[in-house]
Amino acid sequence: MRITGLFLNNEIRTGGNKRYLELMEALSSKGHQVTLFVNDHLDWHPVFCNEIRIPLEYDKKRRVIPLSVLFFLAIKKHVRSNKNLLLTDWLIIFGETHWKAARWFSAYSKAPILFAFRSDLIAENNAYRKFYPVTIQQQVLFFIENAKQWLEEREILSRCHTVVFQSSFDLTSFSDRHPSLNIPSKSSIIPGDILQPRFKPEFALSNTSHECRKILFVGTLGKRKGLSVLLNALSLLVERGIRDISLDIIAAGTDWEYFRQIAVSLDITKYVHYHGKSDNPLNWMKQSDLLIVPSLFDSYPNTILEALHVGLPVLASTTGGIPDMLEDATLLFPPGDATILADKIYALYSSEKEYAVIHRLCTEKRSRFCFDWAGKFENILLPKNSIDSDSSQISQSKETKK
Repeated sequence: MRITGLFLNNEIRTGGNKRYLELMEALSSKGHQVTLFVNDHLDWHPVFCNEIRIPLEYDKKRRVIPLSVLFFLAIKKHVRSNKNLLLTDWLIIFGETHWKAARWFSAYSKAPILFAFRSDLIAENNAYRKFYPVTIQQQVLFFIENAKQWLEEREILSRCHTVVFQSSFDLTSFSDRHPSLNIPSKSSIIPGDILQPRFKPEFALSNTSHECRKILFVGTLGKRKGLSVLLNALSLLVERGIRDISLDIIAAGTDWEYFRQIAVSLDITKYVHYHGKSDNPLNWMKQSDLLIVPSLFDSYPNTILEALHVGLPVLASTTGGIPDMLEDATLLFPPGDATILADKIYALYSSEKEYAVIHRLCTEKRSRFCFDWAGKFENILLPKNSIDSDSSQISQSKETKK
């Protein structure tokens, strides 16, 4: 099977970016002919895929033209000069940034599109308005952004052959917004797995902590990730007299000063340690006692999968696909609620017995995410008669052995 992918970003910045490249490599390793268009400035090269590098330089902070338009123009210019590049059975893309380029490529190649939603931007905007005060002007901008996003979602859902969501929350959210499209009939839910190479086997269930003293935050510096909620919860714990607790922050971004000022105002700077971005968060998870994911909105955070792989206990907010991932009220708290979060941390801090319960609970959840993730995509891509034929051959083989 011939599969084409588009990744014109100049860096691997998000968990969704990593997941996409992992999928294309995994499908290629299964014997499929995978061709991946990548940005020539990307500091990454595939091991299994065929790569076609496209020169595309941009400054994300200073650009005037939207990335989606830049990607569309780059693909259109490159492919038009070599129409053999259009020969493919499937086009796979993750997220809206590559949608315009994918739509053009599909129209010319006649290849069906498998589109995987990695986020819910409308739900994210609504969450921001819920937790942060906004002006009337900002309300209007949010309304316009949501309207534009709704129209783009409708176009994607109408034109794509199949759509993949990460959780039942995402499927329900999109279906409720577009009831006339009968989304479930053309969609699948494929959660993340922990069998990718970056989930290094030597870290599997390596966390042996027996008490709750070292708290960990792994993510990005941005209001959506809820770090300010965690800082406020830490302040409440200090007010209760706890002095031997610490918070390590592993996060990419340039907005640390904003959060440092929050820590200063709460008088908790001596308990907070910022370490910037880490290329190996698993090592931090191995040495910590508790991961907190306080997101105000999050679709399907990879950091939870990483923690479950290591065996690190997790407390996370009930937003997006997180309840699908953790499936237990013991591990969840309402987004934005620093008081309930502080109460949950305090209970684990105060009782090694309670801490042992959630440590075991998170350890047991790891097995749920040990499955052939790329294989689930492959089952969607392969023609049904091919799958039936494979199943028949397997059955015949078993009968022969009998």
